[in-house]
Amino acid sequence: MSQVSICILTDYFSTKATRVHCFSHLIRQDTFEAKVEALKKLEATRGRENVLDTEGFGSTIPAQYAHVDQSEKGARSLLRYHLPDEAERLTKTRWGTVNLWRPIKTIERDPLGFCDGRTISDEDLVPVDTEPPPKGTSKFYESISKDGFQVLEIRANPKHKWYYLSNMRPDEALIFKCYDSKNPSGSRCCHSSFRLPQTAEAPRESMEMRCFVFYENEPLEE
Repeated sequence: MSQVSICILTDYFSTKATRVHCFSHLIRQDTFEAKVEALKKLEATRGRENVLDTEGFGSTIPAQYAHVDQSEKGARSLLRYHLPDEAERLTKTRWGTVNLWRPIKTIERDPLGFCDGRTISDEDLVPVDTEPPPKGTSKFYESISKDGFQVLEIRANPKHKWYYLSNMRPDEALIFKCYDSKNPSGSRCCHSSFRLPQTAEAPRESMEMRCFVFYENEPLEE
């Protein structure tokens, strides 16, 4: 499936970008409820004060909060982290970050929803400082740090309009932007998993790839 996903990205950006670099690959195949139970068991055994909030959770659960994977600061931090020798040169032309999201099995619960960016105001965005996961791992972002990586969380607003694709199949894929240096405020795609009433109990199985996309033939606009 990873090879197919790479082919999808390569084909999609073949006439647009000069380079696509995958920096993160995740497979999600557990439920939020199962991880909550795991956390409760740890607390019962060791005591609440001795258990970090992140210990019962991992990268396998659907992320059930409205967010953008990287702010502009976060995207730049990730680029320096993963491509330190090239970051300065690559940021002199257009670049950005995208996600590719695909089902492993037909999605019957916890689908991925997207908020129409035209309904999100800057006041709805909350920057959250954290650290990127170690290279070569599938861990969540951890360890709050003032000078580290940054994501955007979204305050609820009745003006927001949300959409999702129902019953997505493994032969379908979603590609969405998190950051684009050509249009930073207009490129961020807010998304979240959510629980649908009266849906299957079996865990959702999905995969995602997070990638840098470089347009080295497009200079940054002044």
